[in-house]
Amino acid sequence: MKQLNLTYPAGSDIDQVASRKYSISGIPVNIIINRKGDIIGKAMGYRDWGSDAAKGLVSYLLKKDK
Repeated sequence: MKQLNLTYPAGSDIDQVASRKYSISGIPVNIIINRKGDIIGKAMGYRDWGSDAAKGLVSYLLKKDK
């Protein structure tokens, strides 16, 4: 994340709390959760989140969810 200058939070789910809550069954998985705790985007497998397209998608999903 530092190399790509990404500023959104990311974490690991060692105790599988998020995996159970959000029905995640594979890795890697990327989920975008709004401020209410709802999933507004989910992608299984590797994604280049540093690309302009990915940044645009995240921005769109967050604006759409307001």
